[in-house]
Amino acid sequence: MEALLETDVLVDPPRIKKKKPDSVRIAIVEDDPMFRHAIEYFLKKNPENRVFSFSSGEECFEHYHSLDPEIFILDYKLNEAFGKDRMNGLDVLRKVKSVKPETEIIFLSGQESFDVATAAIKDGAAEYIVKDDKALPRMLNEVNRMSVFIRARREELRTLRWTIALTTVVAILLVFAYYTGYEQF
Repeated sequence: MEALLETDVLVDPPRIKKKKPDSVRIAIVEDDPMFRHAIEYFLKKNPENRVFSFSSGEECFEHYHSLDPEIFILDYKLNEAFGKDRMNGLDVLRKVKSVKPETEIIFLSGQESFDVATAAIKDGAAEYIVKDDKALPRMLNEVNRMSVFIRARREELRTLRWTIALTTVVAILLVFAYYTGYEQF
């Protein structure tokens, strides 16, 4: 299945999996093409970021399971011109958190509304950044902080899997030795 990203680049999900396994998958959901491309540009400066961009929540969820993003950067107002029945950033946030609660979310919005910010944080956003002249550097700092945390969590899981596997092998060997009478263990 191929996903058409806003950069007009076709991405083949099996090719995506060949990338460096330690890269962090980041999804941008922003309807303003210029701002979306600016975010994408800054994030792609780090070769360990795999960045996917979408102009709507609906488009993002068409490809969500094949891309499995670990970090989301969400705008609040998405495609307002297309009607009220479209997902906004809070809708995307809630759906992502219901599917994969450990996903890190940065809310990046032109809304300075206290109610929107409170709702975003309450629903699971790690950060709410108002779009201003300091928004992109703040967002990059947050993405870098989250990436370190995600890589550490992956390493912990790898270590835990190895520990469980080795413990299982030792337990099997001990049971085998006990039942066969092999006492050199």
